[in-house]
Amino acid sequence: MRTSERYLRAAVTDLIERNFRDPDFSVEVVARHLHVSRRHLYRVLAGSPTSLAEMIADRRLDWARGLLTGPGNPKLEAVAHASGFASTATMRNRFRAKYGLTPDEFRRAATVADAEAS
Repeated sequence: MRTSERYLRAAVTDLIERNFRDPDFSVEVVARHLHVSRRHLYRVLAGSPTSLAEMIADRRLDWARGLLTGPGNPKLEAVAHASGFASTATMRNRFRAKYGLTPDEFRRAATVADAEAS
């Protein structure tokens, strides 16, 4: 892999980490920020196991999962907003697709697991 491709991959990862909570953050924003075309971005990331859009969504889902199992009991709307999803429905659908449970089901299962571990 060329140095420029390594730099681009590192820059993409950094941008995702710093901006995933923004609902307007997307592949287009990444390309614009890095001054490359979407096509070039996808070509550089072709060897990755997931697409750039999936990388962003996965980071949002990881954050949402942490919020669901963390302290307090935030409403799903607050979790979706804090995780960068445009809507609660989008978060719920992506969450179910990735984890096989809705966010509510996941939270209940995590609560039961924590109670059993205590």
